Amino acid sequence: MIENEELIVIKELSFYYDQKPVLLDINLTIWAGDFLAILGPNGAGKTTLIKIMLGLLPIKKGQVFLFGQPIKSFKNWHLLGYVPQTATHFDPLFPATVEEIIAMALFSRKRLWSRTKEERKTISKILEIVGLQGKEKIPIGQLSTGEQQKVFIARALVHKPRVLILDEPTTGIDAETQQQFYDMLQQLNIKNGITIVLVTHDIGIVNRHINRVACLEGRLIYHGTHEDFCFSEFFKEMIGRGDHVISHRH
Repeated sequence: MIENEELIVIKELSFYYDQKPVLLDINLTIWAGDFLAILGPNGAGKTTLIKIMLGLLPIKKGQVFLFGQPIKSFKNWHLLGYVPQTATHFDPLFPATVEEIIAMALFSRKRLWSRTKEERKTISKILEIVGLQGKEKIPIGQLSTGEQQKVFIARALVHKPRVLILDEPTTGIDAETQQQFYDMLQQLNIKNGITIVLVTHDIGIVNRHINRVACLEGRLIYHGTHEDFCFSEFFKEMIGRGDHVISHRH
């Protein structure tokens, strides 16, 4: 990992739905090693922003660079892993095991529906990283919501991305499991060197794991370190209006 390497750079980005502004003049840089929380209320443009980063929505105004390349000419999409809001919204009776769900990401790159010994080994290693070792053959519908989310993170990791983007990943997960979930993301960030971008409307997620914060309300109203955020005027405003904030570190 190159020190101060810029992985995603957004310049003067604006986006509109049917002439209605959703994002206005966004300037944002995500560096290698970041554990970035993108915060903001519903309708703040968080999901729109990451969909633009992922090339899922067209740029209306401004520029986006991925790993130094303009997004229009970028080809190495495997460097970006993505877990959307709807990842765990599926039929619990869906007849697929944990291994099969993860392997689908591998099959998308080849024609034959088969798994080699090396691919099975890769899947097993990734499951160990996310704390689901030994659960390859369990139907995904039998797992808890937190475990299911880990499966979809494992699926996103199968092509060894440098950036992992998660959109509201703890919806429906209890508080204790959330803490374990964030501990796992921190290990991916520190031990595996994966840059994490975590999108949430719950500012209580700003805790000991995160090193940078970006606050969206249509415009980017704050972007900086977690420490500076805790002393910022915006943080004080959130406290004043009763928003739930966790500002401690251990």
